[in-house]
Amino acid sequence: MAKIYAQNEYEKEFFKIFESLSMTRSGWSVWSDFITVSAISLSNAFELDSERKAAREKEYCECIKRLGGTEKAAELLGVIVKAFEENPSQDFLGGLFIKLGLNNHWRGQFFTPYHIFVSLWRKLL
Repeated sequence: MAKIYAQNEYEKEFFKIFESLSMTRSGWSVWSDFITVSAISLSNAFELDSERKAAREKEYCECIKRLGGTEKAAELLGVIVKAFEENPSQDFLGGLFIKLGLNNHWRGQFFTPYHIFVSLWRKLL
């Protein structure tokens, strides 16, 4: 993985954990599994879409196995929570996604910086 420059302590901590998970797998695979695990955890915690709970739980277990257990996924999620507690008006995940080089211009993935998005959104309201 190329050297990634962290903007703050939360990014630095996230990148350190993420890099340890990316030693034998692509960053995209690690990111995908982590985001899936996080989404399923939240969905199951709030009992959303109970009809698909068993299927989600199976997918969760498969992702956790590929991540090497729950510990690192929980650490990553904890870093995100701490970052949002300090500054809830940020696009922390979007920034990580870009800095990790996971966006793909061939698929038309160009992201607007969060401060510009918020400014435009306010004008629309």
